[in-house]
Amino acid sequence: MRLWDIRLVELFLSERGPSRVLAALADAAGFLWQLNVDGLQVKKRPRTPTLFPHHGQYFLYEPRFRPLLAPPLPAQSKLDQVWRWAEQQAAREPSQ
Repeated sequence: MRLWDIRLVELFLSERGPSRVLAALADAAGFLWQLNVDGLQVKKRPRTPTLFPHHGQYFLYEPRFRPLLAPPLPAQSKLDQVWRWAEQQAAREPSQ
């Protein structure tokens, strides 16, 4: 069993509102599970299939999600991979 050192207050709140890491995690979960949160409802958001490959896959997606399609590194879980991706996405986004 593995425990995560995640401080929930830091995850959900930043100094100006919801954390950018949390927003990136929500984007990743929506992409991987093909779901979208609309208000209080969770709705299916199926991928758009294509006849020809788009960046090596037969569905449309934003290029920023490409690292999530690769398997995690040998010493990494999928959650580790998604967490690192979310941190990288949050670091790229400008502070508002």
